[in-house]
Amino acid sequence: MQQNYFSPKVELSNRNQAKKLGNPNQNADEILVVPSKAQGFRKALYFFNFILGGLGLTLLSMAIVMFIRPDDVLMPGWLVWYFGVIGIFQVLFGAIASRGAVIAKKSIETGLHNYYLFAFLAFMTTLLLVEIVMVCIIVVQESGWNQENVNEGSDFLTTYIEDSLVNEFESREAFWWEIQKSWECCGWTNNTIPDVLATGKFCTASTDTSGPACKEDMEAYVQDNSVYMIVFGSVFLLSQMFVWYSACQLGCCIQAMKPVYAER
Repeated sequence: MQQNYFSPKVELSNRNQAKKLGNPNQNADEILVVPSKAQGFRKALYFFNFILGGLGLTLLSMAIVMFIRPDDVLMPGWLVWYFGVIGIFQVLFGAIASRGAVIAKKSIETGLHNYYLFAFLAFMTTLLLVEIVMVCIIVVQESGWNQENVNEGSDFLTTYIEDSLVNEFESREAFWWEIQKSWECCGWTNNTIPDVLATGKFCTASTDTSGPACKEDMEAYVQDNSVYMIVFGSVFLLSQMFVWYSACQLGCCIQAMKPVYAER
């Protein structure tokens, strides 16, 4: 009688895998196979975490420089804490996601939970929701739709940022003088002496001979470069979403497959 022989397409090892998985029907010599697409998501997670981690290190470095030498950086001092906190969180959760990607293959093989990716997903979901809400507020504000709640929230945010800037300019006279010199403007909204903020090189007692108000110059600059800002913001947001998607696939969606046998 002729005897048939079978051999697995993949090398099988680790007799303890069946016990760990708690599958009584699985042979003790078998090991579950991780789909090849998991490797692609791991590489994507490494790549985008490298970009986001680099941004976090940049913000953290700027915060350190601004804290040590505040007079050498023409930026508001309160940005130190924002840059520092965002940079630390960006680097921390980038490291957590990278560690989750390292152990992702083993976690899928054994059926164990990848808590590193779970923690990262919780953080990224919260961050993405906040960013999407902010984008929606900006879109509604710029489109001119009459949405009272959205407009009130946008006005509150704009007023808060402007008041913070004005307080910063008033408390740092040398810093504000350099800002006016760099932008070739005078004052914030009033460009004539003796306004409190009309102290720069281009300030006079007449609106005809003074430089334009700095607020108008800065708003015009933002308006002229809005396309570049939108492109950068869109790329950054899409990168975050792809990182979230890759982590979700590795941590929650991809499951190991049973070994496939082929007859010789």
